[in-house]
Formats: sequence, C-alpha cells, structure tokens
Amino acid sequence: MTPPPAPGSGGGQGDNSSRIMSIASLVVGVIGLCSCMCFVGAIAAIVLGVLGKKGAERTGDASSRTMALIGLGLGVAGIVVGIGWWIWMLVSASSGYTTY
Repeated sequence: MTPPPAPGSGGGQGDNSSRIMSIASLVVGVIGLCSCMCFVGAIAAIVLGVLGKKGAERTGDASSRTMALIGLGLGVAGIVVGIGWWIWMLVSASSGYTTY
C-alpha cells in the first residue's frame, strides 16, 4: 500500500478549489449564454474560467483545465451573442418595425 500524501503536498484543497471554479465557470457560462441580455453571467464565467484554468495548470489537472476553458469560451460567446442581440434590438427599434 502507498501512504497518503503529506499535508501541504498539493493534494486536497488546491485540487478541489480549481475543480469547483472550473465547474462553476461551465455552469455559469451556459446560464450566461442562455440569458444573453444580461452580461453578468458571461462575465462571471470568464472570471471563474480564468481562475479555474490557473488553478488547474498549477495542480496539473487536465479535466479541470478543459472545463475552465469551455466555461471561458461560453462566457466569451455569451458576451458576443449579447452584443449582437442588443445591436439587433437597437436596429429593429430604430427602423420602426415592431411586432408584438
């Protein structure tokens, strides 16, 4: 049997915090993409994705890094879609064409 890792040797809390940030980035990124009118979710996904990616690179956890990158991409996509949605709303409102 192998002995458990020594306290402070890199196993444990550091792995969990980067994994939690990566998962949160992924979840908030999906929410931010679905609600493109409000950029709060997308910005939170970007921040959590960057923090999760840094933590995953520090611990060497490839799956957390992948989840953080996907969350980061969803956050950026949420901002791009949101900007496009707002531009579309402004153009359609200024053209006088409205449907209710």
